[in-house]
This record gives sequence, C-alpha cells and structure tokens, in this order.
Amino acid sequence: MKFLVKRFNKIFNKEKYFKIKFNEQEEKRQNFLNSFKENIDKIRFVLREKKEINFLHSGQLGDIICSLPVIYSLSKKKCNLFLNIKNDNKFLNFQLYKKLLPLLKNQPYIAKVDTFKNQIIDIDLDLFRNFPFLWFSANKIFLQLTGLHFDLSKRFIYSKKIDKFKKKIVIIRSLRRQNKSINYSFLKNYGELIFLGLKDEFINLKKQLSTLCYYKCDNFLEMCSIINSSRLFIGNASFGYHLAEGLKVKRVLEKSSDGPDITPFGNTGYEFFFQEDFEKICKSLLKN
Repeated sequence: MKFLVKRFNKIFNKEKYFKIKFNEQEEKRQNFLNSFKENIDKIRFVLREKKEINFLHSGQLGDIICSLPVIYSLSKKKCNLFLNIKNDNKFLNFQLYKKLLPLLKNQPYIAKVDTFKNQIIDIDLDLFRNFPFLWFSANKIFLQLTGLHFDLSKRFIYSKKIDKFKKKIVIIRSLRRQNKSINYSFLKNYGELIFLGLKDEFINLKKQLSTLCYYKCDNFLEMCSIINSSRLFIGNASFGYHLAEGLKVKRVLEKSSDGPDITPFGNTGYEFFFQEDFEKICKSLLKN
C-alpha cells in the first residue's frame, strides 16, 4: 500500500512525494543506528578494556588507508590488522595484498599484519559500508564508528624518501572520478612528470600530457616512498591520493561531482573543481 501511495504522489503531488521520500530516508538512518547500537557498544567495550586489539578489513585499498588513523590513535595498545582476501575485482585479492603488505608492515603502530584465517576479531572495520551518512569524509567515518579522535591534519603513513625523485612531480589519475573539464597539458612547463598508476590510466593522460613518463612500482611501499620524495603530488580520488593524504606531502586533489567523500586535511593539501584554480594552485606550489 505504501508503494502505491508513493507512486501516486510521485505523479500527482511532487511536494508530498519528496516529503515521503525524505521521511523514509530518515527512518532508514535511524533504524540503522538503533540496530547498530550492539556493534557500537561492543567496539566501545573493546577499546576500553583490551590491551591487544584485532582489526578486520576487506578493502578496497583506499578504504584500508582511510582506516589507519583509527589504529594509529590506539598506538599505546597492541594492534593487529587482518585482511580478508576475497579474490574479486571489487575488494582485496591476493595480488593486491602482496603489494600492500610491505607498506602496512612499515607502519610502526601496527604490530602484525596477516590474512584473515578465522582469527578472533575485536573490531570489524567493514562495518563502515553500512554507514548511512555518506557526506562524511571517508577518514572520518571510521573515527565516528569507533568514537575515537585523530587530528587528520597530522601524518599517519610513514615511508622513506628516495633522493632521485625529489625534483619530480608525481601524478596518479584514475579513470573513475575524473573531472572531464580539466586538462593537464599546462604541466609540461613545470619539469619532470611521472605517472605511478595503472598503464591504461597513464595512456589516457598521456593524450593530454606528452612529456609524461610511466614508472611501474614493485609494491605500494615503493609507491609511497616515491610520493613522499616528490616535489608535488597531483591526483583525483584514488588509492594514490589516499597515500599522499596520509603522508601529508604537498598534494593537489582533482575534485569531481562523483567524489565528495575525499577531502584534504592540513595546510599542505589543496583541491580544485575548475581549470583556472588548478593552474593557479600549481603555479604557486611550483614557483621555486
């Protein structure tokens, strides 16, 4: 009956239809929070009582990076991270796990990283997928779920620097979440440019930027070290940008209407929607 009323109003009474739709969404969010209370209570108990905490995450790659401030904020405890390998293209497969492992093991606040083999899990970070408030920054969702605080303007990823990359501008621009009104060709005037993403992403950007060079990283710790060493990082909403955000290097984020959950925190992060702002930001950051 509710469905028929809704359909009727959608056709004949738009104002009432949108009011019904709004109320349904609010009811859905409230029901979620009510049903989620047991999970929240468990998380709070674990954080309060346990000295060693086992976390679970199934990916995607960027989501894993966004969850790290939660673990960092508990650095006085022993924190272990278990990754659930699903071997599909959407979440974390074993090939990506092998590339990610050196990076996670390099973080001093993670005691142990391993694949999930039915270990006892204290906090399931995959719960964020059910979180209804999608306007939150991805980093903040994990903090909200655990009730923890972390200053997101501070660094939460560590890697060494590689001297030969210190004069290079690093770009990672995924095919998803591109702002189609943006053109990168002006960057050819700013020196050495290297691309660290996938080969098809590189080929796509090379059409605009003929001086762009491709570098294939052995693993994500190497990628992180190159970004950490660079003169400037530029990218859209992607795993690469999450690394730059965690490192707090000078970084520029290409915003699109499809990526509202990614936000720079701290005074070394910049973002743009328009070409004029993109060129102005880069000119300012690359003037020396």
